[in-house]
Amino acid sequence: MNVVKEQSLLSYVPALVTRRLAARATGTTEATAVALPIPEAERFPAAVLFADIAGFTRMVEWLHHSAGEVGGAEQLAEILNLYFSQMIEIITAHGGEVVKFAGDALLIAWTAQTIPNVTSYVADEDLQEVILRATQCALALQERCEKMDVGNGVRLSLQMGIGAGHVFAVHLGGVLGRTAFLLSGDPLVQMSRAEDLAQSGQIVLSPEAWQLVKRQTTTKRLVDDYRLLKQLKTAVDIQPAIAPQLPPSAEPALRGYIPAAVLNYLEAGFSAWRAEIRQVTVLFIHLPSFGTSIKHPYQRTLPQAQAVMEALQTNLYRYEGSINKLNVDDKGITLVAALGLPPFAHRDDPLRGVLAAMDVQQALLELDRPNSIGVTTGQVFCGSIGHPQVCEYTIVGDAVNLASRLMETAQKEKASAPADREQYAIHCDQATYEVARKEIKFDKLAPVTVKGKTKPVALYRPRPENKAIRKIPFRPLNEQRPLPLIGRDQELAWLLNQVDLLTEQADIEPNLVVVEGESGIGKTRLLVELVHRIRDKNLFVLATTGRRREIYTPFYAWQSIFWELFNFHALFPLGLAEQRSKIMRQLPLVAGERGYPAQALQLAPLLNAVLPLNLPDTHYTRKLTGEERRAATHKFLLSLLPPLVYSKTGKSQIPMVFLFDDVHLLDADSLQLLQVAMAQRPSLFIVTTRLLPHDHAVQNLSPTPSRLHLAHLSVADLTALVCQQRRTHALSPSFVELLSHQAEGNPLYAQTITTHLQAGGWLQQSNGVCELPVSLTEIGDLPVPATMREAVVNVVDSLPPRQQLILKVTAVAPELFAVSDLHALLPTTITPAQLTADLDEMVKLHLLHRELRESDRQPTYQFAHRFGHDVVKGLLLRAQRRQLLGE
Repeated sequence: MNVVKEQSLLSYVPALVTRRLAARATGTTEATAVALPIPEAERFPAAVLFADIAGFTRMVEWLHHSAGEVGGAEQLAEILNLYFSQMIEIITAHGGEVVKFAGDALLIAWTAQTIPNVTSYVADEDLQEVILRATQCALALQERCEKMDVGNGVRLSLQMGIGAGHVFAVHLGGVLGRTAFLLSGDPLVQMSRAEDLAQSGQIVLSPEAWQLVKRQTTTKRLVDDYRLLKQLKTAVDIQPAIAPQLPPSAEPALRGYIPAAVLNYLEAGFSAWRAEIRQVTVLFIHLPSFGTSIKHPYQRTLPQAQAVMEALQTNLYRYEGSINKLNVDDKGITLVAALGLPPFAHRDDPLRGVLAAMDVQQALLELDRPNSIGVTTGQVFCGSIGHPQVCEYTIVGDAVNLASRLMETAQKEKASAPADREQYAIHCDQATYEVARKEIKFDKLAPVTVKGKTKPVALYRPRPENKAIRKIPFRPLNEQRPLPLIGRDQELAWLLNQVDLLTEQADIEPNLVVVEGESGIGKTRLLVELVHRIRDKNLFVLATTGRRREIYTPFYAWQSIFWELFNFHALFPLGLAEQRSKIMRQLPLVAGERGYPAQALQLAPLLNAVLPLNLPDTHYTRKLTGEERRAATHKFLLSLLPPLVYSKTGKSQIPMVFLFDDVHLLDADSLQLLQVAMAQRPSLFIVTTRLLPHDHAVQNLSPTPSRLHLAHLSVADLTALVCQQRRTHALSPSFVELLSHQAEGNPLYAQTITTHLQAGGWLQQSNGVCELPVSLTEIGDLPVPATMREAVVNVVDSLPPRQQLILKVTAVAPELFAVSDLHALLPTTITPAQLTADLDEMVKLHLLHRELRESDRQPTYQFAHRFGHDVVKGLLLRAQRRQLLGE
């Protein structure tokens, strides 16, 4: 294993994990991969210390108000990094090992076990020694980190609790290869209770810890025999912890503990540039009275914990959420998750967060695990916190703190609510509600005052009836016809010609048309118009769409197609048994069958992939597993298309037109089935997609597709579009000029700008003319549409780390720059040839524009869009900008 790479990976994984992997790797060859069985719980004696930063909540509120949401989040991260770095140096020197970063606190352990993975019955003297080391470390932390002044009268100090006894190192999960690690056991309860009793600047020992070191310490008795530490009478020798050595075979297992957001950057050597400011939706999920008793596999608690973690991972990953933290204290387990962390950013992350929270809550209740959840949305720092040798990828900001507080208010409301009242113990903030309310129904609750907020916080709770709403597949292309299409006459005529070719011939090659273009350029609108133009032609149209939050739902894009073919949407009033019966009666016969579709009935359970029938497996389908079942599902679903179309039209050879909008958002099974389905003839497949890297799976649908690129609209078309939106005859010259320069030919941006100006009261309408009587400087910055912001961030996330770094540096370069200009700014070594190749790749993705400079014929580059520049620049931290500009 590369030394630099190994150290980078190891810094993100607790030493308790790497030591366990090293022990498991003993005796294996380098070619044999090391993998831990999941779930696993390892028992050993230890002293545990919880060091919490006092004054943190007040600091968050002060920074939020003094520096704003973005500036406050970045300053908060800088302060935490400084504070944690000092703490970790002391902890490491005293032989402690940081197990968890818990927001503004650290969980540290000293293990008394000397033989890895062997149950230890060490003497009290051994446990006593590690308690003394933890106590001495706590005193050193107290002395070094006391009363740190961060400004405005806010001072930081530590309050610490120490527990001791046998703990359990627990490894859970495994969904999508992600492993969660936590410590469990009574010492964690002791430690948490001791820290609760401590005040700012104090250290409290649990009764169990004090009993072993009472002769070496001076203490003051508190409640329940917890002890306030005054003095350590005899110091022990400082012994730094020894880092385990890992063979290459341990790396795959090690990677399972590291967030995907940092893995690529670590491998490329650009980990310092992974830190960003991002808008994310944060979930705090609390499971009270659970987690401190997770023990050995032969006890029921470990399988129960595994079931809980699988439920959490499955329901969060379905919406492309990320699990950021998993902590245990005397009150239970708290899990922190986020929607919008790289490489997954979505314009509807607040909606995804609420949907994920509802799914998580339902899954946990089915496991008999009560819970409460807080959901917030805001700009936060996303990056590494800690020390070069011990760190964690985390999220920091006001939205993170608020999510924790809303989790607590949800818990209080649930505790006081009638037992028979069905509701979600989920509280959401205003920012989350504003986005999610378009699809989710909420109850508006009374505002609440929470710790760290001077003003009451608006509170919203999703309603239980949302369960039924979310069962209906999404079909945007079958809506009523909107206003007339503007500015796409040639493109529409070309598509109509492709359809006419299909109706005139039995077969056409190629039968795949890819409509591509940047976000907001009008791809979906063009398909909607096409649907209405070909309704009366002699063909059968099936339309569907990809949906980012269903990207892990197998065959999601085909659900609406089969719902329509089976008329399933009309079956909602019926019970499950009658629904199944109606579907079974529509199954086709195969050659040789008369009156009874035996073969189709044998395969019918495969319909569960596209219809909510929950059919039990037959003798045949029960034997299918993995790739066999997937292949059988593909074959069966495709065999149903011709007979089902025939039953609806009465024609056996009617041409079929399949419209797939946003094909880049299809789940893997839907995409694979689409590729196989293109063998159906006569048929035409028209798909829309954003501009994608050359290695994206969508590029492999067909070797020779017909391509239709949607270019920017002309100023005249943009003007007509806005006139249509405003229901006016004309725009003033100043308004037209603003659209020309700001919208840059993008219809969505033009409409968003108009809506923003209208909401700000800047537009006036007189005699059929829409006027803009103020200058752009008076208006200020214009908003970037959420759809386009998402598109830019998604493309950035899809780039290799080196190209991401180049693009971020480009955001602070001169507006028009040559390769030599950019090369001088780069903080790492990249050859001019590599840089040119990377820039040209970004030109192909329409992130950058390339032209030749007249003076010396050298190519120059600039951002293809002003909004692209603004979005990328907004990802950079202030410190990163200062470093690049040499300030």
